[in-house]
Amino acid sequence: MSEHKVQVRIINPKSITMGQLYGQFDPVSHEWHDGVLARAFREAAVDTRPDRQWLLFDGPVDAVWIENMNTVLDDNKKLCLNSGEIIQMSASMNLIFEVQDLAVASPATVSRCGMVYVEPSQVGWRPLAQSWLTHKLPASMTPDQRQRLHELLEWLVDPCIAFLRKNCKELVGTADISLPVSLMHLLCSLLDDWRAVNAAKTPVKLENPTSCLDALFLFSLVWSVGATCDRPSAAKFDAFLRQLLSGKVQAAAERTDPDLGPGLVIRYPKELLSSQLPEDGALYDYSFDTASCAWRHWMVGSTAVSIPESLSYNEIVVPTIDTVRYSWLMQTLVSHNKHLLFVGPTGTGKTNYIKNNLDQLGTGSYHIISTAFSAQTSANQVQDIIDAKLDKRRKGVYGPPLGNAAVVFVDDLNMPAQEVYGAQPPIELLRQCLDHGGWYDRADNTFRQLVDMQLVAAMGPPGGGRNHITPRILRHFNVIAINEFDDATYTRIYTAISDWWARRGKLPESVVDQLPGVVAATIDVYNTIRAELLPTPAKSHYTYNMRDLSKVFQGMQSVGASVADSRAVVRLWAHEALRVFHDRLVDDADRSWFCSLLSNLLPKHLGTNIAEVFGTQQCDASTPTGAAAAQGSGPKQHGDAAAALRTVLYADFLQPCGPENAKYQEATDPGKMLKAVEDALADYNIQVSGWRL
Repeated sequence: MSEHKVQVRIINPKSITMGQLYGQFDPVSHEWHDGVLARAFREAAVDTRPDRQWLLFDGPVDAVWIENMNTVLDDNKKLCLNSGEIIQMSASMNLIFEVQDLAVASPATVSRCGMVYVEPSQVGWRPLAQSWLTHKLPASMTPDQRQRLHELLEWLVDPCIAFLRKNCKELVGTADISLPVSLMHLLCSLLDDWRAVNAAKTPVKLENPTSCLDALFLFSLVWSVGATCDRPSAAKFDAFLRQLLSGKVQAAAERTDPDLGPGLVIRYPKELLSSQLPEDGALYDYSFDTASCAWRHWMVGSTAVSIPESLSYNEIVVPTIDTVRYSWLMQTLVSHNKHLLFVGPTGTGKTNYIKNNLDQLGTGSYHIISTAFSAQTSANQVQDIIDAKLDKRRKGVYGPPLGNAAVVFVDDLNMPAQEVYGAQPPIELLRQCLDHGGWYDRADNTFRQLVDMQLVAAMGPPGGGRNHITPRILRHFNVIAINEFDDATYTRIYTAISDWWARRGKLPESVVDQLPGVVAATIDVYNTIRAELLPTPAKSHYTYNMRDLSKVFQGMQSVGASVADSRAVVRLWAHEALRVFHDRLVDDADRSWFCSLLSNLLPKHLGTNIAEVFGTQQCDASTPTGAAAAQGSGPKQHGDAAAALRTVLYADFLQPCGPENAKYQEATDPGKMLKAVEDALADYNIQVSGWRL
């Protein structure tokens, strides 16, 4: 083909400010500083080579920056800068815009450009899979094994994605083309046995490679296509996948159960799976061990948890099935240079999982760079944080210290505030790094190539101050949803913490016997209040997460005096439940309902009643919120429970020993507590009396 070579200059216009894009005057010296676009445009315009010059704008198009390009896009073909300089486009120059959509592009921009629309469904994942099968798999894989992977892809990927779209709820939206790519990334990370060599430099032979390959593919499918949905949807996906693997889903497109959408024909292979699936539990509960060629439960080999007494409450990590599998997945993907994103509600431990595993990686050949996004985070701040931790390898190339790999951990990835047209500059900066391998130096506008660097991120589901982020950056990540724990996991965690508290606080035997009931009662309170007291426009703060559950036990273990008997531990538990849950309620009906709920849980879980512990009569909490007031005896009963519970108060300011030696204890003498509050107020007034407010 008789065509000249193409010189491409790529710019993401939303990863920098307007002044850094076009150029700006220094606010102090009033000296003009060229922008990235001004420099690239001038270099392309004065280039005398016959090569074609492309300026590729890879980012959102909106009126914030594109309106300044109108003189370039019309017949004038001139870039006019604020400095007064006018740069004429050369005949060999072209401007190319690569955008996700034109939702906020102005008609003036759209009418000046030719359009090429790429339909995702027409491209699909199969070209990527074919390239992966040909070039990315270990060289020791035989043609038959590659063909087997091709059959598995054709059989399982489309039905699983269709079921996910029709019947499941994802914590964050994904693209149909991204999920198979995540599957290939994870599976490629699991093929180390095909890459392993012995002393003779020959690949290690597995006893049953076909069964191992089938099982590893299935494991990768579960933790890629099925890894983004919530817990109820995961159970649905597991049931459907088992049906599909056993050949019980109708192959023809006219099926009605399950609903996979119109026109989908399932391409069953000649041979179904050659490995035996685990029957107990879900597929999410198992990993595959290639050494024994068998499925193993994640908790196999785990022993009873005994937390060292020397640890503080905030340092405790109780191993559960969730901590084991998420840690294993993270270490596997990060060690194979794959980008990873954990998505889950607040309090599910995303940051904790990542930091604990990064601390382990940091002791080896990994260079850890941590940052957290907020609504006020700017792209320049992110660039400065990362650049400060990288070394110069050679001209224009930067990376971690030689021999290391940099892992950049970004917490709260979707927190940056959106601009007026929806762009998020910090995310666009990271996307430019992932797509094109670097970003521009703001000092001299040269491109800084970043090498040996990967991203690990965490974020909550969109909503409540968190924004939707562009799927153009999500496609780079293996997205794994971290759902809230089930009751069995809660029980395992807080039983271990209760045992730690009993040993550390040397609690009496009668108190220790009550702790399992305290754990069950707390979980019951947490589940009930989340189901009954839902957020409304007037009560938008009625949202509860696992941190609230943890605060109850954190408050109980911080008590300074020894808990004397079972009655004292019940009073302590009731007080902490009131402080965490009751104090958030805004009206008397909700508060009365919660107090009666506690009074009903005492005989259910703790073998006592409110009269024995607080000296009042038992109440009934079976009525819905606000309904008790309509019953004749309701107000008095609920009022008795509320009044009795509110008499319990623990505080750490009763003894004048300073904040370092403060003891958290029950305030049994109201007069003594009132005097302590008045003394503290008097001390405060003395300290601030000289302030001019």
